[in-house]
Amino acid sequence: MMENLNLQTPKTRFLLLGMAILVSLLLIYQLSIKVTFLEFTRNRQLKDQIDLYNSQIANDKIQTREANFEYEIINLKEKHSSRNKLFEQINNIGTTQNIEIESFEDHSQFKDEEHIIETLKVEFSGTYTSLLKSLYEIEKQNLNYIISAARFIKVKNIKTKKNELILRLYFQTLLKNE
Repeated sequence: MMENLNLQTPKTRFLLLGMAILVSLLLIYQLSIKVTFLEFTRNRQLKDQIDLYNSQIANDKIQTREANFEYEIINLKEKHSSRNKLFEQINNIGTTQNIEIESFEDHSQFKDEEHIIETLKVEFSGTYTSLLKSLYEIEKQNLNYIISAARFIKVKNIKTKKNELILRLYFQTLLKNE
């Protein structure tokens, strides 16, 4: 068969050249393109897994933030409800003892790693006996706040040109810092 094969004819040379090109193309595909394609698909799968993992982390962070936000809202509601309860009880005592509430305000907050100490300042005006009775009634109440300081102040009212007695109370409460 080799004797019949004449390398001098263009047809034979063209066939040999075509077979050599086919063999070299198969060899190139097997050695480089196939490996590159497999690595490309593997890389794409890894990127998809990373994106999925990152989206799960992002969702977890969002859920954690939402839970913290809801917890802060609950704490604010509890904080305001205890303030409102204090204000209502002070107001009730004020009406029964015939004294006026001059101011009800936040005075300060002290924070450390574990606790928050909140101080509220309340001022009343009235007669000495009514202020003293109301102070006693407020101390008897079971509140979240305790009276940390009480001070009687004599002030001259410029309009009426009379002396007024003011009772300044400082209420404190201890909250957990979370």
